[in-house]
Amino acid sequence: MKLFSFVLSSVILFSSIQMASAVIVKDAVVVDNTLLIEVQYGGGCEDHDFELEIDYCLESFPVQCPVKVKDVSRNPDYCEALITETLEFDLQEEGFLTSYFSGARLFISGADNKSVDIKLPFDSEL
Repeated sequence: MKLFSFVLSSVILFSSIQMASAVIVKDAVVVDNTLLIEVQYGGGCEDHDFELEIDYCLESFPVQCPVKVKDVSRNPDYCEALITETLEFDLQEEGFLTSYFSGARLFISGADNKSVDIKLPFDSEL
């Protein structure tokens, strides 16, 4: 019986990790100083929190950066609805309004690694 309990809890843990990473990026656009990202994910019973992750940028002019949208929700969501939501990220708060990111290309992706390509404004366009 103890072995069964261990296996069951491992399956639930694995299942919740999989659900938390299943964000699909559908579209993205910059409006004023806000990055709007349309995403889809499974759930419907819990609130979801998202963040952007940049591991590196290609040193070109302007820079090119792969950006991953991550579901960092604390509570697993076992519901099965397909949610479509537009996330809003303030470019200033995310650190994108520096000279380093002036005119940068962002390749924004989710769990499926299909990316949406956007271009940030140049300093002179702000």
